[in-house]
Amino acid sequence: MKRAIVNIVLAGFFILVISVVFCWFIADLQFQQAKKMELAYLWGEAERRYNFAIKADPFSVEYIVGIANFLREKGVYHRDKILWLKNAEKLYERALNLNPYCARSAVSLGLVGLELFLSDKENFKDRFELGLDSFKRALKNDPKSFDISFSVGLKGLEFWRYLNEIDKEFILDRLKYSLKIKPEYDEYICLQVWGITKDAGILQKIRPVESVQAKKKKLEIIKKLKEEYRNRQPGWEGRANNGKDVYKDGNMYWSGTLNRIIIVPEGKAILNIQAKGSPANSV
Repeated sequence: MKRAIVNIVLAGFFILVISVVFCWFIADLQFQQAKKMELAYLWGEAERRYNFAIKADPFSVEYIVGIANFLREKGVYHRDKILWLKNAEKLYERALNLNPYCARSAVSLGLVGLELFLSDKENFKDRFELGLDSFKRALKNDPKSFDISFSVGLKGLEFWRYLNEIDKEFILDRLKYSLKIKPEYDEYICLQVWGITKDAGILQKIRPVESVQAKKKKLEIIKKLKEEYRNRQPGWEGRANNGKDVYKDGNMYWSGTLNRIIIVPEGKAILNIQAKGSPANSV
C-alpha cells in the first residue's frame, strides 16, 4: 500500500515537472515567434503570441518586458498612444515586482513615464519625477552598464528644459560615463548635446579627461612618425616562406609579408609601385 502511494506521488511529481518544462518550451517558442511577427509588422499576431507566452510563463521578466516594449512601440503609431503607454507601464511595474533589481525594467519604466508626461503634461505631471527616479533606480542596480547610461543620458537631453540643475548634472554624468566607455560615440553624443544646450562648456564637461589625454598622446605619436619618415624613401621588408630569409626593398618573394610601406596614420599618400616577378617555389 505504501509503495503504491509512493509510486503515485512520484508519478504525479514527474507529470508536474514534464508539464512545467513543456509550458516553458511552448512559452519561449511563442515569444520568439512573436518577436519575428513584430519585426514583420504583423502586430495582431505578434500581440496574440506575446500574450500566450506570458500566460504560459507568467513569472518570466523577459517575456513581460518584451510585450511591454511591443506595446510601447505600437503606441507610437496609434491615436490612443496614452492607452498603449499606460498598458506598457503596468507591465514594466509587474516586471519590477517580480525582480526589483532588473535594471532594464527600471529604465524602461522611466522611459514610458517620461513619454506619458510629454503626451499630457497636465494629467501625467507626476510621471516626470517618477521617470527620473526610475532612471536612478536602474543605474543603482547596474551602475556600469553602457546601454543604460547611454539611454538615460540621451533621453534626459530631450527633457533638458524641464530639468533642475541637480538632474542636469545627473544626465551629464551619464553622458560623460558613456563617452568614457565608448569614446567612438564622441561625435554623435556631442552633436546631440550641442543641438539642445548650445553650450560649449558642457561639451568640455562631458568629455572624459582620459580621452583628451589619449588624443594628445596620439597626436604626439603622429608628429614623431611624420618627422621620422618625412625625409626617408618608402620601403618594405618581409620574410620568405621558410620564415628565416629576410628581404628588404626588393628581391622579395611575393609570398613574403609586406611589413612597411609608409607609416603615417593620417593624410594621403601616392605610391608609385613597379614590380615584376617569375614563378618560384610555393608561389
